[in-house]
Amino acid sequence: MWPSMRALIPLAACLSFAAGPVLADTAPIRASYTGYVAGMPVMELDAEFQFGTDGRYRVVTTFRTRGIVAAFVSGEQTSRTEGIVPRQPDAALQPVRYSMDGLWNGRTRRIAVDYDRGAPIIRALEPANTDEREPVPADKQQGTVDVLTALATLTRAVSRTGACEGQAATFDGRRRTDFVATTVGQEVLERDRRGIFVGQATACRFEGRQIAGFHRNFDRTESERPRQGRAWIARLIADAPPVPVRMEVETGFFGSAVIHLTKVERGGLATPVSRPN
Repeated sequence: MWPSMRALIPLAACLSFAAGPVLADTAPIRASYTGYVAGMPVMELDAEFQFGTDGRYRVVTTFRTRGIVAAFVSGEQTSRTEGIVPRQPDAALQPVRYSMDGLWNGRTRRIAVDYDRGAPIIRALEPANTDEREPVPADKQQGTVDVLTALATLTRAVSRTGACEGQAATFDGRRRTDFVATTVGQEVLERDRRGIFVGQATACRFEGRQIAGFHRNFDRTESERPRQGRAWIARLIADAPPVPVRMEVETGFFGSAVIHLTKVERGGLATPVSRPN
């Protein structure tokens, strides 16, 4: 359940972080979210991103379980990526390094990947894949990027077309997952006490399908099943890119999680992001 959700949430969170005119001196943007299942809070997500004056980009997401779910699956993980922004607007972002550090049910998990001329090189993997997962064949690693870079790249196209269409092949050091995003259209979101947004937003549908790197102890058929989600995107800061204001992500056992934006602002990446009580 949670591995698939952890894969889809960064996708949703990044679905529009580059979806406006990207300026080289764009200040850092921070967004906070709380996710609910059957009306109960089950997770929190903080997302931060920046396109710097040096032609580089940086995206950071922190995901943690909360409430009754944390009693069964206690965990938190932070994913980071940084890379180069090509001068050509239609060119893909070029990752330089990606990392993930987490603690799930008391067990440390760590991934570090560098990129050499576009090829991923695994620098750290804890625990080793031999302990739990099938290795991803070398040919399925080629032509991939980390999930945060992939979604930031896809959404640069949104700024030019106003549509969500795109696809990406991702590799995080453990698993190969392919994503597809499509446009649903304009929709009006009604007031919801769990979030801060009311009004018209662009609705996008996305799907993630794991291709390789399957867990040895999980049902293979279930792991291969596509995971669906939706994101509603709107601009809340006049001169900043749009951000997801509401998301729906398939979790598996618990059904769908509804994720609401609780805060968005400019600010330094080192400043803690406040969360609702």
